[in-house]
Amino acid sequence: MKKFVLLLCFVGMAISLYSQTVRELIVKGSEQVQAEDYSGALATFTEAIKLDSSYAPAYFFRGMVQAKLKNHQNALVDYTIALLLNPNYDSPYYYRGITKLALGNDSGALVDYNKAIELNPKFEEVFIERGNLKYRMADYRGAMLDYNQVIALNPQSARAYSKRGFVKIQLEDYKGAIADCTKAVKINPKEENGYFYRAAAKTQIQDYRGALLDYNKVININPQNAHAYLSRGLIKHLLDQKESGCLDLSKAGELGIEKAYPMIKQYCRK
Repeated sequence: MKKFVLLLCFVGMAISLYSQTVRELIVKGSEQVQAEDYSGALATFTEAIKLDSSYAPAYFFRGMVQAKLKNHQNALVDYTIALLLNPNYDSPYYYRGITKLALGNDSGALVDYNKAIELNPKFEEVFIERGNLKYRMADYRGAMLDYNQVIALNPQSARAYSKRGFVKIQLEDYKGAIADCTKAVKINPKEENGYFYRAAAKTQIQDYRGALLDYNKVININPQNAHAYLSRGLIKHLLDQKESGCLDLSKAGELGIEKAYPMIKQYCRK
């Protein structure tokens, strides 16, 4: 939601060059998005497009609403039209990349993220998403480079530190992972993933009590984090806290992790 408002501010000067009616419709549509009235916003941006079919931001904003409504193919079309009208418009490349990802087109998403960064080398959010995608593609060093870039742009990005820490776990740099995750939670004590990934790294170096403390933190921040219950349950078994560990495994299953139940059969038999 905040991203949408910020994007609206960026195009505010361009909007002022258009008719009062189109400007009012764009503002109205943004207010409807903030109120989560996505169907109403879709109709409003469509009306703006009917009044001026050459105005790229109207297609872009409508594409964002289509994505909110899970109309991914329609969103893809709107982002593409926005780019045909203005090929130097970085945001539609980013959001089209997200949409392609939702449609399972990872390589297409990577191409769009690359283009968004080419147009705007300080587009922090795109580096985060491209790093995430590279991680999914098992390009761990490429992901690390993107998270490095986010940290260079914004040294207070707790999310970038925690994500880089997670990459370091895959590269078996556990001490480096712990250092990054510690930095993340120092910047933002509510950075849930920082504690979770640090717990995973501590587990790898057999610091089970330290891992337990971190999983406790995750669950305090987000009591619905099923993976934290699962991991904490396993750690408790390693610490010979069987009864409490079994309760955590049960909670993980309750929250939707099916593999918790075979673990309960394995570890929690009387």
